[in-house]
Amino acid sequence: MIGKFFLFLLVTIPFLTNCNKDNNGNSNNTTYQNLIQNPSFEDSTGQQSLEGWIISDSALTSFFQNTPPNGGGWSLELEAGSTQGPTALEGFAETYITGQTGTNIYQLTVWMKSLTDWPGGISFGVLSQNQLLQKKEIIDTATTWTQYALIDTLITQVNDTILIHLSAGSLGPFGSQNSILFDLIVFKIITQ
Repeated sequence: MIGKFFLFLLVTIPFLTNCNKDNNGNSNNTTYQNLIQNPSFEDSTGQQSLEGWIISDSALTSFFQNTPPNGGGWSLELEAGSTQGPTALEGFAETYITGQTGTNIYQLTVWMKSLTDWPGGISFGVLSQNQLLQKKEIIDTATTWTQYALIDTLITQVNDTILIHLSAGSLGPFGSQNSILFDLIVFKIITQ
């Protein structure tokens, strides 16, 4: 009897310890799909890429060979915009997610690093009839790679779009170059 009990434990424990892990081995209660097409700003060969992202101004956008843990070879560098001169008012990159409907809880995780103690920001919300609704955001000045997470319940209709927005902000008329790095962007449904 004791032998059967130990055999039961030997078979059951490894199964139970892996039940709450996703495809990457991370412990959680839900297997998820990252809804971001290009989360690390690299293509399949490891080359820098903005595929799936729209930027405010190419003069404010570049790639940087400084990444968080498991970040690959490149991160996205955004510089703050200006209220004067030829560049955009805000240095930003954004991506859009369509096809989501109903009420879901979403989580956005982003690794972010300020190169000059300048505030960078991440946000997401729903674009409905050309209006941004249900916006959730974080702004911080951390000068080391830090992972940020935003969780919110979004209610979306058939024609709505979810907007993911990464920002280096705006300097105003008198400023110096201030840059923010972004990498490993994950946007997932955590409960439906």
